[in-house]
Amino acid sequence: MKARAYIAGGHVYCRVERKDMDIERCFSCTRLRVLADEASPPFVVCDTSGVAPDPDDERAFAEWRFQHHRTA
Repeated sequence: MKARAYIAGGHVYCRVERKDMDIERCFSCTRLRVLADEASPPFVVCDTSGVAPDPDDERAFAEWRFQHHRTA
């Protein structure tokens, strides 16, 4: 299974580790499949095979997105 995660301010919500990560940590991850840094918004696609689904994951991602996409 593949999952998309959006990049904001040099950070991304890792759907494997389920936490905020610096995008540079993605570069060495073997699960990284696509880095679309030219897209708007930029995103990564990761292989999430073998990662157990977590019903709280979408809530955690929504909180991360709110934190990183707030307008001043």
